[in-house]
Amino acid sequence: RSNESLIGLCDELCDYGLTVHTEHRTLPRSVNLLRAPFLCTPVAGVQRRTRGSWSNDMEVEATIDWILYLLSQGLTPAHLAVLTPYVGQLDALRSRMQQRGLPVFDQPNTYAPSVPHIPIGTVHRFQGGERDIILYSAVVTEARSLHFQNQRVNLLNVAVSRARQHFITIGDIDILEKGRYTNHLVNRSTQ
Repeated sequence: RSNESLIGLCDELCDYGLTVHTEHRTLPRSVNLLRAPFLCTPVAGVQRRTRGSWSNDMEVEATIDWILYLLSQGLTPAHLAVLTPYVGQLDALRSRMQQRGLPVFDQPNTYAPSVPHIPIGTVHRFQGGERDIILYSAVVTEARSLHFQNQRVNLLNVAVSRARQHFITIGDIDILEKGRYTNHLVNRSTQ
């Protein structure tokens, strides 16, 4: 389902010996900022405790900016999904997207592709889903918090493999570069 660059990272991380058999898809309209399969939007912000988890308000706003930009370029909610490893960030994203009038769908077990909404969820909840563009809000701004995203490679493997064409990391690039697996998101990306 993913292009060769995206699957290439998954194969590098997990050594599955994956081969791409799907035909290359094109988005319905050229979007200027989508010039590479992996992109990074550097956002530091501040990670804060939320509901026993973490959230980052600046990343929420950067994610909203990306969604609004992509929709303004002729893409539809059917092209997008927003993922995060943290339920605290999921709550913040859901709330802010609803405030901005964006069509949010966060019940992955009942998701239907024909519903014109943007699915949001934690990486684990979105397993099995796919979209042309995945916006990944990494949240962490403290190196001590990197362990969750870097303790098991499957978290990032699942996140990246949900994207068909583009994976956009939104986060503190300097911190993510220090992670065993998150550094791959930065090193493969165009900023």
